[in-house]
Amino acid sequence: MATVPYDRFLPYLLPLVPNASEPVAVQALRNACIDFARDSLCLQIGLDAFATEANVADYDIDVPKNTRLAQVLSLYFKGRLIERRSLGYLVNTGGSDWRRARGAPNLYTQHTPDVVTLYPCPDVSESNAMTGIIAYVPTRSSTGTDELMLERHVEPIVRGAAAKLMQIPNEPFTNLQMAMAYTRQFTADKANVRSHVSEGQVQANTSVRLRRIY
Repeated sequence: MATVPYDRFLPYLLPLVPNASEPVAVQALRNACIDFARDSLCLQIGLDAFATEANVADYDIDVPKNTRLAQVLSLYFKGRLIERRSLGYLVNTGGSDWRRARGAPNLYTQHTPDVVTLYPCPDVSESNAMTGIIAYVPTRSSTGTDELMLERHVEPIVRGAAAKLMQIPNEPFTNLQMAMAYTRQFTADKANVRSHVSEGQVQANTSVRLRRIY
């Protein structure tokens, strides 16, 4: 999916917030896109099949440019779903030396946001053994977002941006009552889209991969 600049949303937003400066409006749109993507999980992408390596448990997650990982939604080892567990669970399961366990991975955990740790650690190297799906969000420094956001979700994103702008005091567009109404609708919009996502009604392109941590 192509990337569109945030100013492409301005024609939909500016009629609601007359006299708002474009830089302030773009910042509100960026924040609304981030919030919407984070809470709805609407931006998803499949992982290219990647190899596991013997005695390597940690793998870095690549994400599209100018985005960050929101959530690992699913991870598969040789076609079998492996489940996420907390570090505490792995310690309780494998003891303090849980990292020494070797075998076919059936669980994973995350010490840091962009790294998955397989458990047990693979005992053999296998090509194309891992696949999965992740959700991602734009970064605070991004200048645009996925075209999907404009084509499918422009109305809720505009509501989210308008809600923030209308809370700015002493502006021609200040309107706390409307801000509250837009905030409630924005929250409902995110929940509705997340419900659709959970039913599999979302695009997932296979174009990123995990990389081993050396």
